[in-house]
Amino acid sequence: MTKKRKSLKYNFIIYILRTLVVTCSSLLIFPYASRMLGVAPIGKVQYIQSIASYFQLFASFGVTTYGIREGSKHRDEPVLLNKLIIELIVINFICTVISLIAYGLFTALFIPDTYSKLLWVFSVYIIVYGLNFDWYFNIYEQYTYITIRSVIGSLLSLVVVFLFVKSPQNYLIYAVSIVIPYAVSFILNGGEIVKNLTRVQLSLKSIMRHLKPLTVIFSVIVATNVYSLLDSSMLGAMQGDMSVGLYTAASKLTRLASTFVTGIFGVFTPRLTYYIGLGNKEEYRKLATKIARLIMLGGILISVYMSVFSRQLITLYSGEAYLAADPAMKILSINFLFSIVDCYMGWQLLVPNNKESVMLKATIVGSVIDVLLNLLLIPRFNVLGATAATFAAEISVFILLFLNCRHMVKLNSVKRTVLKTLLSVGVTVVGIYALQLNVLNWKMALLVVLPLALIVNLILLYLLKEKTILEVCDEIRSRISTRKYSKNQ
Repeated sequence: MTKKRKSLKYNFIIYILRTLVVTCSSLLIFPYASRMLGVAPIGKVQYIQSIASYFQLFASFGVTTYGIREGSKHRDEPVLLNKLIIELIVINFICTVISLIAYGLFTALFIPDTYSKLLWVFSVYIIVYGLNFDWYFNIYEQYTYITIRSVIGSLLSLVVVFLFVKSPQNYLIYAVSIVIPYAVSFILNGGEIVKNLTRVQLSLKSIMRHLKPLTVIFSVIVATNVYSLLDSSMLGAMQGDMSVGLYTAASKLTRLASTFVTGIFGVFTPRLTYYIGLGNKEEYRKLATKIARLIMLGGILISVYMSVFSRQLITLYSGEAYLAADPAMKILSINFLFSIVDCYMGWQLLVPNNKESVMLKATIVGSVIDVLLNLLLIPRFNVLGATAATFAAEISVFILLFLNCRHMVKLNSVKRTVLKTLLSVGVTVVGIYALQLNVLNWKMALLVVLPLALIVNLILLYLLKEKTILEVCDEIRSRISTRKYSKNQ
């Protein structure tokens, strides 16, 4: 495998393609599966997946984040990097084995036998997710390989669902389709790693030195995931599979959007960490600010339009049987914006700068708030209560993270982007409500009104001279001019 570092623009485009394929696959799978299976079977699968996800977190034990951070700093030291990677693989393997044993004991004691087949499927999920080794390829910025592999896994999952999920009794096959992409990653990544790593002499001391920072990062990941996993788990335990199914319909699209945005901008993490390793603070701040502007511009647009057209999106994505989840989705659409900003501040500003302890404190506060509010609100407000708890937790995390990392970017530049984006989207949303376009059927709303609104937004942003839009337009003009010049030559 070539270790040559590609340009950031190339990596960004490749990662957009990867994220689009994975997201489109999910956008096709869930609407089909939700209609074929119904609310309760979807809730059943989501309930067991949420439980397995806790053990999957321990299986990976923060190795992905820590590996990218430390590996990117030593990208130009192959011997040291090779040793680091092997040490982390050993830790990863041990944690996965412990996690699998704990999962078996927990489910045997606390989960009814009616879920036994699903429990077996998601035991495989724990193994292949815990040992997916994606962090290895992120260190080397091998995004072309990651993209090809992701496409293979997503297409296989798609084929399985459309061929074999035909009735509510096929919920087990749907569960298998969730595991398939991770299994493909596990198999293909493992083969590549075996070919590229060389043997080293390991010692207990050299392995143990990673445990303290890994434990802190793992704690952050656990705390962060509590209010994305706990809601489904607590709803399932307190209200049943039907409530989990509705909550899944409300949260699935916002989580897909969050995965899409954070996945795309995650491509910059190794380069940011590399600049930190070089001590190049100016390049780091410049890139961090550019990412912040992009996130705020895209995040505000996605957040607002998901809220405005939440009813149509649920109808398209899950079916009319799930429309009771509409109020919850409106709240989660706004929560999406804070979620991606929190992710950016934590994983791309604080963690690369070895300030994961700050993120840990913020996420612990958010997790405690989420648990307490879930206990208070779910019995009375059901799905809406879980949604409100998540939103309150996310806001608290946002405040604490912002106070600790606002100096790491050029805040005035980001503020200008936020104000101009809010102004442009405000104009279009007022127009949509004034003309009552938000009550149109989902086909007209999503295929006609939404694209036109986005075009108007981009035109307004250009007229307002928003920096990110101007940079994109300049890049397009430059490429067109270069091509014309090349043809004339």
